Amino acid sequence: MNTDEENLLLEYTKKNNLIFYFILDKQGNVKEHNKFASDFIKNGGEISHIKEVFVDFYGRIDIESLSKSPDTEHIISVNSFSGIPESFYFKFHRLNGDFIVFGRLDVMELELFHTKLIELNNEFSNISRELHKSNAELNKLHEMKNLFLGMAVHDLRKPITVIKGFSSLLLNGAADNDKEMRGEFIRHIAGACENMETLVNNFLDLSVIESGRLKLSKTKFSIKEEIHPMLMFNKMKADNLKIKLVIEADDLALIADKSKIQQVLDNLTANALEYTPKGGTVTVRAVQDNAMVLFTVDDEGPGIPEDKKNNLFKPFGRTGVIKANGEKSTGLGLVISKKITEEHGGSIGAQNREQKGARFWFKIPAA
Repeated sequence: MNTDEENLLLEYTKKNNLIFYFILDKQGNVKEHNKFASDFIKNGGEISHIKEVFVDFYGRIDIESLSKSPDTEHIISVNSFSGIPESFYFKFHRLNGDFIVFGRLDVMELELFHTKLIELNNEFSNISRELHKSNAELNKLHEMKNLFLGMAVHDLRKPITVIKGFSSLLLNGAADNDKEMRGEFIRHIAGACENMETLVNNFLDLSVIESGRLKLSKTKFSIKEEIHPMLMFNKMKADNLKIKLVIEADDLALIADKSKIQQVLDNLTANALEYTPKGGTVTVRAVQDNAMVLFTVDDEGPGIPEDKKNNLFKPFGRTGVIKANGEKSTGLGLVISKKITEEHGGSIGAQNREQKGARFWFKIPAA
């Protein structure tokens, strides 16, 4: 390399870091090249001809012509030992019968690429986290679905068995000559049908709520006027069970979905009746509590075991407490009641009473 070539190379390398330089003869043979060029293109091997450097499928790179505009940069793709071509900015000079070729990687472009790579990596990390979260939620839903189906089969088995057993007895004439026994068989069948209907309705309601499709149709109504009609069927049930149902309500108004509030009251009152022994009392009250209307349902049942309180209002959570009729509860009614109450901007809870039994309550904003 002569002095002129060295000066030209020194000036260029001061301005650019990652560079190629080649000295070529007229035929394009490489007489000299730097280490960066060798490492990038041949992984440290020798480069013998400029054709090994440029990606020139159509033979359009004419170094003689390009050297006539030495101050003009040309973007040309370069082969790499990795097999993935990359673009560099090249200048071509004619000097002392040879050609000097310089190539540089645009530092600004490299920085932009690096910034974009970081952004893409962050975006990928976020997507990965969201995917992991979604997979965890899907696994949880899958487990809940299996538990849901298992519970449905288990809880429907008993009433089906009752219906099958007593209907078989009736068909076989076991009560043909005993009107009272026949009536008792029919009451058992009717009770089993009622249990099945409650279970199916609870499963359907829970499915709607968990899918986010619960819609409220709010109207203004008087609690004092509506609470007795709301609990009419529970009053009939209480009379049948020989339980006293006391209903007390202040003169208050609500803006709420009346049918959903009735559903919550029905659930809590029906539970209280099922856990209260014959001859007991269940008391339902609706009173003002600051800006809220507080509903309470007191029973005289066995209360809530301390170690099972956290299971209340959770999907498929059971307390293990046996109802007065010997059956266990699915707990779905409480889950549904919690969802409905929260959709109204309220809250729900339960505690044991000092005397005996439990108190379930919920409150929602007053009108």
